[in-house]
Amino acid sequence: MVQIRCKKCGRELNNKDKYCPVCGNLIKKNVFARAILFIIAVLIVFYIYPKLINKMDEKTHVKYSDPTVSITASLLHNIYEQNEPAADKKFKGKVVSVSGEISSIGKDMIGKFNICLKTKNNLCSIQCFFDKAHKKKVVAQEKGAYITITGRCDGKTGRVILRKCVF
Repeated sequence: MVQIRCKKCGRELNNKDKYCPVCGNLIKKNVFARAILFIIAVLIVFYIYPKLINKMDEKTHVKYSDPTVSITASLLHNIYEQNEPAADKKFKGKVVSVSGEISSIGKDMIGKFNICLKTKNNLCSIQCFFDKAHKKKVVAQEKGAYITITGRCDGKTGRVILRKCVF
């Protein structure tokens, strides 16, 4: 339990007490400060952090003329499942062409369009993010279609992530 002190007598109190049992002083909880901290946390999570990620992503240029690794979505997912650090060493930061079946087409909270590629084990193991310039091509795709997507591998955070993708 969280312990607080009475401002009048200095006695240590339980956080649930409304009045000090010794002097009877009303215990004021700083609800306003907590509300401000909560609002700041929400702003950071839903506004500032996505903007920072977007700026870092815009500064990163992908050279599609670089030699790419061609791999299936299932194989890429399996390699990451078996040994993530070794897979990061092999794929992270590199341009990769991944072939697979589309399991879903969507848009995240900051407006990036994405296509998830299905593997044998999961519905969305490879998530490919596209810039807004590719909106028409992303929207034209159909769930269940088999496609090849080229993008920069950013490793695995729940799913294997490809950014700056093109068809």
